[in-house]
Amino acid sequence: MDEAGQMILLSALTACLCLVGVVACMSAVSFTPGDETGYLSADAVDNILWAQDTAISDAALHPTGDPWDERYKSALNFKNHVDRYIDSLSCCLLKHGVAYRFGFNDTLAARTISLHPDKDIENFGGTIVECHNGSTRIYGCAYDVAIEDASTDYKISRVKTF
Repeated sequence: MDEAGQMILLSALTACLCLVGVVACMSAVSFTPGDETGYLSADAVDNILWAQDTAISDAALHPTGDPWDERYKSALNFKNHVDRYIDSLSCCLLKHGVAYRFGFNDTLAARTISLHPDKDIENFGGTIVECHNGSTRIYGCAYDVAIEDASTDYKISRVKTF
């Protein structure tokens, strides 16, 4: 075998080794779009909702101290805290191939308020605030959640009160 033949053989061997490396990397990925097992089970969804509700409850615990006349500030502050927590949760889930979307539900919050005419509560874009001794307190919120992976899809609407 002459020198040109050896170079062709060496090039083919190098290409084969590179191809083996690519196949090894592809098989190391645990979740692919064609994977039918998916990440979401009923337990996984329950855990996601628990983490989300814990974050929402934690955001509601931040003292507002706003007078009732400035209740929109309390609602906005609550939403900002929730958005930070939800963004973090969404990023973590996306790393596992799970799409997570959260949004406040103004209509569901208004319906909840209509069920409690005896309470001094108002709706600000899905955040429910209450007048408590002349100051504002976060009473609850209404929201929609969509959790999806390659094979499952959950859509949930809830009202969470504190």
